[in-house]
Amino acid sequence: MTPKNLLFILIIAVYALVVSAYLVWIPKYQELVNLKEELKIKTEALDQKQRYFSKLTNLSVKLEKYQKEIDKIVLALPEENDEPAVYNFLQKTTGESGLILDNIASSAGAQAASSGTELQNKKMSFSLDLSGSYLSFKNYLSDIYNNSRLFEVESITFSTPKENGLFSFKISIAVYYLQKTNSAQVLPVVSP
Repeated sequence: MTPKNLLFILIIAVYALVVSAYLVWIPKYQELVNLKEELKIKTEALDQKQRYFSKLTNLSVKLEKYQKEIDKIVLALPEENDEPAVYNFLQKTTGESGLILDNIASSAGAQAASSGTELQNKKMSFSLDLSGSYLSFKNYLSDIYNNSRLFEVESITFSTPKENGLFSFKISIAVYYLQKTNSAQVLPVVSP
């Protein structure tokens, strides 16, 4: 072999090395860079989800501290129309306060407020005719307002006492409850 042939073979080998580096090694290197970038993006997404679930866990722990208050809210606005229980409460409270229940009527299911959530605020209205002393009526209103259920006195009318000294009262009361719509979704509770 002559030095000229050796130089030619060396140039071809260097050229083959450069071409193979361009065709094989550079795409593999670029693929490695792309995989590292994808790994970085997925790691950031995973960290973000972990921070989100950590916040949910912290909120769940904080809500557990307020469970008593949350239970009061659930009692004030139950998720069902429990008309018989309201009738029972109104009749029982009437008797306990010293009033006489002359008549009771209801109209249920009117929508009280429209919201964009899965729960709709509904209202049941009750009309009561009562008779008794003014002090008994005052105690009756106090009992209604101090009840855990959300009652709203819409109107009160009364007449002068009759010969027996009893007043005649007509009271309209609204009771609210929440009603789920068909689009309601139940979210899972995150436990710590």
